[in-house]
This record gives sequence, structure tokens and C-alpha cells, in this order.
Amino acid sequence: MITKSRPKELERRLRHAEGLLLLTVALLILAGAWSLLAAKNKPETSGSVAPVNINIASGQAISRALEIPLSDAKRIVESRQQKGPFGDVDALSRRKLIPFQTVSAAESKLAVRESGGIQRSFLMSCGGLLLFLFAGHVLVRKLQPCADPILLPIAGLVGVFGVLLLFALKDPVRDMPSFLAQAQGMIFGGTLALALGLWPRFHKLPLHRYGYAFALAAVVLTLMLGIVGAGPGGVKLSIAGIQPVEGIKVLLVFFLAAYLAERGLLLNDPLRRIGPFPIPRPRDAAPLLVLYSLPLLLFALVRDLGPVLLLFGTFLLLLYLATGRSGYVLFGLAVLAAGGMLGYALHFGVFETRVDMWLSPWHNARPRGDHLALGLWGMASGGPGGSGLGLGGTRFIPRGGSDLAYASLGEELGLPATLLIALSFLVIALRGIGISRRSNTEFDRYLSAGLSGLMGLQAMLIICGTLGLLPLSGVTLPFLSYGKSSLLASFFVIGLLLALSSRSALAGSTTAVIPPPPHYRTASTRAGLFFFLVLGVAVPLRLLWIQGLGANAIAARQVRVPDADGRSRPHTNPRLLLLARQIPRGRLLDRAGRVLAETGKDGHRLYPYGAVTGHLVGYLNPAVGGPAGFEAQFGPQLQGYRDLQSLLPLWREKDLPGFHMPKGEDMTTTLDAELQKPALEALKNGTASLRDHRTSHAKSRGAAVILDVETGQVLAAVTLPTYDPSKLTPKLMQSLNADLNNDYPLLNRAMRGYYPPGSTFKIAVASALFAANKADFTYTCRHIDTNIIWDAPGGPYARRRIVDDEGDQPHGLTNLTEAVSASCNIYFAHAALAVGPQPLRDQLAKFGFARLPSKTQFDSELPDIGYGQGPMLVTPLEMASVAQMVANGGTRLAPVFQKDAKPENGSRLLSQNDASRLAEMMGRVTRTGTAAGRFDSLPFSVAGKTGTAQNDRYDKVAHSWFIGFAPINHPRVAFAVIVENGGYGTQVAVPIARDILRTMKMESR
Repeated sequence: MITKSRPKELERRLRHAEGLLLLTVALLILAGAWSLLAAKNKPETSGSVAPVNINIASGQAISRALEIPLSDAKRIVESRQQKGPFGDVDALSRRKLIPFQTVSAAESKLAVRESGGIQRSFLMSCGGLLLFLFAGHVLVRKLQPCADPILLPIAGLVGVFGVLLLFALKDPVRDMPSFLAQAQGMIFGGTLALALGLWPRFHKLPLHRYGYAFALAAVVLTLMLGIVGAGPGGVKLSIAGIQPVEGIKVLLVFFLAAYLAERGLLLNDPLRRIGPFPIPRPRDAAPLLVLYSLPLLLFALVRDLGPVLLLFGTFLLLLYLATGRSGYVLFGLAVLAAGGMLGYALHFGVFETRVDMWLSPWHNARPRGDHLALGLWGMASGGPGGSGLGLGGTRFIPRGGSDLAYASLGEELGLPATLLIALSFLVIALRGIGISRRSNTEFDRYLSAGLSGLMGLQAMLIICGTLGLLPLSGVTLPFLSYGKSSLLASFFVIGLLLALSSRSALAGSTTAVIPPPPHYRTASTRAGLFFFLVLGVAVPLRLLWIQGLGANAIAARQVRVPDADGRSRPHTNPRLLLLARQIPRGRLLDRAGRVLAETGKDGHRLYPYGAVTGHLVGYLNPAVGGPAGFEAQFGPQLQGYRDLQSLLPLWREKDLPGFHMPKGEDMTTTLDAELQKPALEALKNGTASLRDHRTSHAKSRGAAVILDVETGQVLAAVTLPTYDPSKLTPKLMQSLNADLNNDYPLLNRAMRGYYPPGSTFKIAVASALFAANKADFTYTCRHIDTNIIWDAPGGPYARRRIVDDEGDQPHGLTNLTEAVSASCNIYFAHAALAVGPQPLRDQLAKFGFARLPSKTQFDSELPDIGYGQGPMLVTPLEMASVAQMVANGGTRLAPVFQKDAKPENGSRLLSQNDASRLAEMMGRVTRTGTAAGRFDSLPFSVAGKTGTAQNDRYDKVAHSWFIGFAPINHPRVAFAVIVENGGYGTQVAVPIARDILRTMKMESR
């Protein structure tokens, strides 16, 4: 107990301790300011060319910087004059003056403020924060000299982190200077709120008598929020920029403290029990339940469940402290779980998305369901030591200054900072509980426990949500998250706790002490243990995994969520992609050393062969995107790294003294650039006369692939229509993506175009006959077959009618050799049935077809698949691989594009003898079959298979196919040619294949 002779000594000791702690915080401010200014002034950040300030620049200067017409630049100047200066660069797109893509591409060239003015504002803000710490210390010393010495330094420390973080997150030269508003809120509003909480006259008011007034004020504010509130996603958060929930939280704690001080012991005298749950008397519990439940219900109605979780948790905490009965807590948790399930089922606000994101952060079906993963990426990328203030990739964290501020802090300052913040709120919660145990009135006891519990629970909810231990709740992290309303409420709470601690410290010397209820010590100890287990054990262990042991795996992991178009795609940590783009790329070469892509002196990629290799080489252009094609496929080799995870050490070291960016390496492809040219030319000439019957638009759509038979290397792969990657501009890219002629010009048809294979697929089905020892299968073709019935799992199945090509005569009794030569659909439909659905599907799977139909589809469409129709879709590259297998004696080699890639053991699909027999059948196609005489002008023999693939698009004109290999006796190349809507394979695809082969130098027949 403190005697009357010792208050002065106690005051001096407490304030000295507080002063030393505040001095430490002041030193952190100075160190943080120095490091931030150094980071913002790095050449890589500021750039060598001064940005154009769009708030003072002329139309001509803006036109040059954005590379837009002068008329558009004048519209920007007019908007600036009419609506005032632009607050940030993105305002150009928000005012619909220029597209967002244009702003993003030119953002580094623009500014809305001068960097010198921003730096002066930042230094003045830091000076103001130092004054705030000094003023807070003076206020405590004058108003509550026996107050707790730790609470104010902790609040100041976390608040300072918040201001520094906001300056680090954004570039205030181009973005809104949110750090300035936060600093002003802390300096002015925080000082006033702290002073009000400390003010002795405020605490002399009979606050314990105003419980119902506090509850009524909370209800009114909640009603106002529901009526005129606004916020994203239908969640109503603010009124005129103020967030009433921050005041409502404090009002409801005051109400609870007043009510429990008066009737808490009465709640401990229940009428009866239901299992472990006590049932208090209605007259004692009804006012509490009604007045407290009403704001909770209203928050649910305004679709914001974050405050509901926080306030309900605070209610359970105080109810447990007042009664010591765990049954109330168990019942409350059951109600909370039921309410959560109900909110999930009823799609309340964004609650459903947050739960799905929590359950599956790396793969879920929610648009913007990657927010949790983006925060985890940031913390893991920074690693244990952090990237340094202003040096991380926190711009990639959504709401990095508010909802995910804890993740941003973790990326910038690492594990020490995140542990420090978690332990800071643990200390606030434990100190508050300690204050409550020493309080000299029941009201003070419950008020201090409620306020510190409120702050501890709020920190626990958002920290655990950020770390994936709980669903994200959307509440702010006190002091750290952006928001002046939150700052005011938080410093008011700290002021109240300081005043209550001072009163409890003097208990017994100036006032009579009212001992707590007998159960209170046990209940408060358990409450403190709960906070310790969460904030002092679970959170640090999770942080050690995210920022330490598991950091590399998390940072390199991909997240898959739907994009704006609704399609789900994998996404990679943008920090690693950003670093990868900064590594100088090596050259892309063809097999003879000819340059396909290289980096020019200005840093842009050059593509000497232009449209000839456009789809294969792809593009890398900051103005239009990328990488694509080989630029993406061989990115690691071109930039000299193994995989993206191997870039993590570089990302963490990039700002250390002496760091040098590694250089990329040249990569040699299997392509023959001099074969690409005639192949593309032959494809163009062969399709030049084709027209779309509806629009008379040219139908030059097709592809050709040439493989080396013995290695599987891709020698050429051309696509029409093509594009020149050297000439891509944002405007041209927009036109290509618009696809006004339905040409899909950006589609690499040779590798990614999926088509029904038609009769070319009969070669793959024939291989299944050999594999099943049924190559002697025969069938009598009558041109039309009816009532075909077959059995398969889920069957039986039936096809009413199968018809051969309209121009064909009945083939009569037909064997495999004749069926391949004459391309008999009836034969191969029944051949598929003879092999059986499962053996045929197993054989086809060995070819590596990416779009092999599902088992159910395959079984039900078996006859159609037998002759290359139905749901079966293939690429030209896959069909060239079919021809390569036959030419290579039955061994299929996976197609490769990297010349020095280690050769893989091929898959033997047929014996040498069976492959020779199938090759002979393909040779008969060009001698006496559907392509007879078409290759007689060549100095070498060709084996192949024509195909006419029916389809339902573009006037239902069939696709023209031809696959094969040459020369027959000593095969060197295998190939596939397709022309979309070209009609019969013999008429279009065969001449194109002949013209391509004519350019190749191979031995004679």
C-alpha cells in the first residue's frame, strides 16, 4: 500500500521511467525519418529525369510526357482549372481524362507535388511527433502524475510506426500524402483526446450513473450510420469521413462498466441452470441484453460484422469478469459461431468472402479473394529482417495502410517489428487488467478492464486475421492503421487508462479501497492468460513461420483467384516478377545462332525477325505487358536464375551496399529462322484466296509445325494471323485484343489452337489397333451405317447414323491399310468400338493430348472420336508429334524448343515393325490415296494423312488438315498443317505442306 509520504517519490520514479521510454521512441522517430528519406532519394526511386508536375505543367509538356495528343492534354489542363489540382496521378483516370493503362505506363514520368516540399512536410511531421511525445509526458506529469509509465510510450511507439509506414507505403510526389493527415491527427487530435482522458474534472463526473445515456448515444450513432453511412462493398463505415464505430465502442464499454458495477453481482445469482449455462433473473439481465444487443443487431444490418465480433467479445470478457462463470462465455461462443454460420449463409457484406479467403487463401473462387495471400506474400518477402522502410513492395498489398497495415509493417521492418507490435498490445491488455485489479471502485474496475480488453481484442482480431489464424474482420489496428477517428478514440482510451492507473496507484492513500469480488482475481488471471496465449504465444509462433522458417516457400507460392473477366488464373508474387524484369536479359537465338530477340542500348527488347517469329518469341514491352511466348517460357534462363524462389535472396539484398544485379544468359532455341520464313510465306500464299462468306473478309487463319523426327525438336512453328512484337503499342494492343474480325491474332495457333483433328486422327486410332493386336480388323463399309450400339460403363450407348464423306462411294469390305488410304470414317468408327473405350483412351493418353475428353464423354462419343470428330480437340503441335512417332519407329519424343535441353527417353507406343507398317499406310495416302500425286514434284517421298474436320463456326466450313513426314525411307522431319475453314485437306493443307517441304534440302527418293 502507498502511504501519504510516498506519492511524490512514486510520481518521480514513474515519470522518469516514462521519460526514458519516450526518449527511446524519439530516437526511433529520428532513425526512421533518416532511413525513409534515404530510401526515397535513391536514384532508382527518384529517377534521373524530373517528372512532369501535372498541376502546373502546360498542355504541351503533359502531351510529351504522356505521349498523347495535344487536345487530350488540354482537357487535363481545363479539368485542373475547373475542378482544382489533382490530388494524385490516378485522378487522371478517375476523372476519365485518359485510360488507366496510359496512367500506369507513364506514372514514373508524372508528379502532383514537388519532392522538396514533401520532404519538408515529412520532417515537420516528425518534429510534430516529437512535440506530441513531449506534450503527452507533460500532460501526464501535470494531470495524472502517478499514472502507469508504460502505456503512453507504447501508444506513441505504435502511432509513430503508423506515420512512418504511411510515408513508406506510397510515393507522396504522385500519391495522396496520407502520412500528413495521420501525423496531424496524432499531433493535434491525439493530444486533445489524451488530455480529455487524463483530465481530472472529467473523472470527477458521476460517469457510473450515465450508463443508459451511453447506451442510447451508441444506438443513435449506429442508427445514423445505417441511414447515411457509406463504404465499400455495401459495408457502411463512415459518415462525412468520420467513423462512428470508434466512438460507439467506447460508449458501449462505459455502459457495460456502469451496468456491471451496479448489477454485476446480481447476474451471479441465477435462478436456474441449463447444463453449464446459468440463467439469471430477467429483471437483472434484460436491460443489459436489450441495450447491448441493439447496436450489435444494427451493425449486422449495416453489413459490418467486424465491430460485432469486437463488441461481442468485449461483452463476454466483462461478463465473465463480473460473474466468474465460464458458462456465459461458452454460451456466447456458441451464439457467435451460430451467427457466423448464419452470416456466411446469408452473404452478409464481405463476410462470406473473408471466410472463404481464410479457409483457402491460395485458391478460392472469390474475386479479390487474394487479399490475405497478398499480405502473407509481403511479410514473407521481407523475411526475418524486413526490406527496410520505403524499400519493400508494400504497394502490392491492398489496403496496406489500413486493413493490412500489420502485413505492410512486417514487410518493411521484419520480425522484430511485428513481434514488438503484438507484444505492445499484449502489454496494454495485461496492464489494463492489472489496473482493474487495483481499482478502488467497481466502475473503475470494469472500465479499465473493458477499455484494455477492447484494445487487446481489436489488435488480436486484426493481427490474427492478417496472419490467417482468423478470418479478416476489417477492424483497424489501433494507432497503426490509417484513420483519424481511430487515432482519437485510441488515444482517448489510453488517456482514460492512464487516469485510472493513477487513481488505482493512490488507492488507500486518498480514498477507501473497495475490494474486488472473490472470483475476480481468478477470472482476471484467466483473462490475462488468454491474451498471453494468443498475442504472446500463438501470434509469435505464426510470425516465426511466415517471416522465418516458411518465408521462402510462402513468398514463392502462387495464388489462384478469379480475375476481372471471371476466369481463375495463377498469380505470382509481383515483387519477384518486378525484380525479374530488372535483370538484363540475354539473347534468344535460333539453332544456327541467329538473333531472335535481344536488348537494345535503350533497354528495350528488339525482335529482328518481327512477325515471322512473333507468336513463338512473344514480347516483353512495359507499355503493353508481357512477357509472353519464349520471353516468358525461358525467362529464368534468359535472366540467369533457376526459379522465382531463387530470386528471394536478391530481393532482400537489392538495397544493401555493393549489391549488383545479375546478368542474364543467351538461350539457343531449336528453331530454324530461315525455315520459319518460307513456312509462313507458304501458309500466307495457301490461304490468300480464302474468304469469309458472310463478310468477304480474308480467312488467313492457320498454322504449320515442323519437328525433327529423331530429337523431337521444333524446327518451325508458324501461325496466321501473326503480329510483329517490335511494333506493339498500347493502341495496337487494344485493337488486337478487341478482335473485331474474330481472328484471335494473339493466339499461337501452332501450340495453343485447339481443333477437331478430323481424319488425321485416324493415325492415332490405327496405333491403338496395333497396340491391341487388332490391326487385322476389317469392316464392310456401306457409306451409311445406322443403329450403332456399343457398351461402356454408364452405357449402353447408341448412335442412330454414321455417314462417310458425301463424295465417297461405299468402300465395301475394308481393312486397315485401305481405310487409311481411302480415309473411311465408317471403318474407324467401328475400329474404335473394336478396340474398346478404355484401351483406346489409354493409348491416346500416351500421345500427350491436353484436351483428351473426360471418361464419360469419351465413352458416349466413341464412334465419332474414332474418326477425329466429337469432343476430341488437338493442337497442330500434338498432331505433328503423332506423325513423328510413326516416323521414329514407334517412339514418341515430347516436342522441345530448347536446343541444349537434356534429351528425354521417348515413349514407345508401337513396335518397330508395327510402326513401319503404319508408315507404309501413310505412304500409300500420297501415292494412291486422298493425296495421290500431290508430292510428285518433290525430289523426295512424303507420307501423310489428310483430314477434313467438321466444325460449327464460320459458316460451318470444315478445317483443312494434313500431317506427315519425309522422306519416307529415312525420315528427317514430321509436320502438321491446318487451315481454319479451308475445306478439304487435299485442296488447301496439302499444297501448303508441299510448298514448305520444297524449301527444305533433303536427300532424294
